Amino acid sequence: MKKNYIYACVEELIEKYNTSDPFELMDALDIHCESSNLEHLKGYCVIIHGIKFIAINENLRPAERKIVAAHELGHIILHSDKLKAAAHEDMNIYNIADKTE
Repeated sequence: MKKNYIYACVEELIEKYNTSDPFELMDALDIHCESSNLEHLKGYCVIIHGIKFIAINENLRPAERKIVAAHELGHIILHSDKLKAAAHEDMNIYNIADKTE
């Protein structure tokens, strides 16, 4: 996936919903977000029966929670076809070896 395409998607969302806050965007897009103790995971997302979910580790610092929220939101928007089969878990969101990351 091209970087310019991702930037264009982000800009479109920000303009449409007048916010760059990932939590506000999740609300606007009817994506359910929960915080819980995910132990070694920073976050994950999944779509079950058409309902979109994002979970974020409650033990993260506020700034990192926002980064993980934006990252998982990106998966929901850009890779929803892959999320219907199984959750996409992020153990290390900074690993770029996987194309979806």
